Amino acid sequence: MNLSAEDIRILAQTITAIDRIDSTTSFNWVKDAIKEIVSEYPSAAPYFIETFDVQEKYGSYKPIHPIVLIDKIVECRENSLVETIQYELHGNELFFINSGKFQIRYHGMPDMPETKTQAINMPIQFIDAIKFYVAWKIRARLFNQEDVSAKAFYDEYDKALKKANTFMMKR
Repeated sequence: MNLSAEDIRILAQTITAIDRIDSTTSFNWVKDAIKEIVSEYPSAAPYFIETFDVQEKYGSYKPIHPIVLIDKIVECRENSLVETIQYELHGNELFFINSGKFQIRYHGMPDMPETKTQAINMPIQFIDAIKFYVAWKIRARLFNQEDVSAKAFYDEYDKALKKANTFMMKR
């Protein structure tokens, strides 16, 4: 079972010995951390496959989830899939030179938790690192950016992310 933002806040309180981390502030920090992690480590983002039709030449398609990293785009032709580069990406919208049936395989931004108790949709190895992010943020806010413990929590966060990424890349 994946952790929630509330679980992460409690873990951060435990490791910092600060017993009153505001739950709303912590919730916002958790969402910030998710965006930051996924932007830096696409392996933390869920993998999606979507099949769609482009009706006209120079047509477009906007994937359901914001794109973090495109794995590949394939054109569906007569019972076969052929990888294509005949497209352009502008923002989060794909534009195709030709019409046809296509499939995009990509890492996309996970759905953000809507409540503090909703489970976070990322691999647990990355979620577990977020407690250090929240610990870093609260220590830096209370004691300044140069606080030794704040720096140590940020280093732990960074180290945990690298370890999680290595684990995910080996899978």
